[in-house]
Amino acid sequence: MKFRLKLSRFDNSKLVAFGQALNDIVKGLTGFETVLTPFQSFLLKCVDAINNVAEKTKAKEISEMIKSEDGIRDDLVIGINKSLDAYEYHPDETVRVAASEISKIIAKIGYSIYKESYDEESALIKNVLTDLKGDYATQAETCHITPFVTALDQSQTRFDEYRAKQINENADINQIVAMSTIRRDFEKSIRKVLDVLPVMQSINPTAEQSKAINLVKELIRKYNY
Repeated sequence: MKFRLKLSRFDNSKLVAFGQALNDIVKGLTGFETVLTPFQSFLLKCVDAINNVAEKTKAKEISEMIKSEDGIRDDLVIGINKSLDAYEYHPDETVRVAASEISKIIAKIGYSIYKESYDEESALIKNVLTDLKGDYATQAETCHITPFVTALDQSQTRFDEYRAKQINENADINQIVAMSTIRRDFEKSIRKVLDVLPVMQSINPTAEQSKAINLVKELIRKYNY
């Protein structure tokens, strides 16, 4: 007896699903370890590879969130700069002096902050926020830019959270083998299992193996469509 199954027609998800179902049938068979161990090893790798597709989608979503948040913080910095430009011409000298002092702090960032890399921009913004929430908090209040400072601080916090997730996601993805590199070996391991099972039954028949063969037949009928 020989099981007939055209694995090459299966897409990756269907192939892995078949492998998982097959494993559920044969994993408890005794004297089957020689073919079962490599099959299960490839199965685990393929499951990871399939999940990797979902992880890449998730990583893309995180990248979009980072891009959006980066735009928000860029706009807030520009808003602070333009507000200070106006307040440097305020009729109240106290406001003018405060605006001038803060402008020197904000100059660390400048109008072209969007040209910096994500991490470099984060470092610059955090340094400026330290000043605006600390030694220059009074001047910020005088120039009515405290709402900008608060919003920028919140935006930077969200950006840091997204960035940390992105780094972790990318690290996980890079450790996973692509399905295309292991599919052929996985198919071979499946065929090995399907070839050996009836041979074992013919040499040393057991009720356990007979049951497994019937279940495999039913599984193949289900997937051969």
